Amino acid sequence: MWKRHGKNNIYLIKSHNTVVATFQIKKIEGELHLEKLAIIPKYQGKGIGTYCIDAIEKIAKELNCNHISLEVFDKSEHAIKFYEKNNYIICDEKIHTLKYVEVKMEKYL
Repeated sequence: MWKRHGKNNIYLIKSHNTVVATFQIKKIEGELHLEKLAIIPKYQGKGIGTYCIDAIEKIAKELNCNHISLEVFDKSEHAIKFYEKNNYIICDEKIHTLKYVEVKMEKYL
């Protein structure tokens, strides 16, 4: 299930009528940008994140995007390892906000 919000498409992942995950994406030229991926903690480790990544990559191909990018909190080791396990690589670019640092990651399809 998805809903357009501004320039982002918001997807909700349900299990037995309960929302267990969500992600937001937007297309920027030939690139798909993953804005957010969140899974309810009690549903983590059950393959839902991998399901979402597979769906995101399928959507990217349908939209003729050959590149996916995202930012992740630099202290979130589990998230970085998750994306690396799914063949995303860390770019040299870091994004500094007022409160934290994000690492840019990407994958070419």
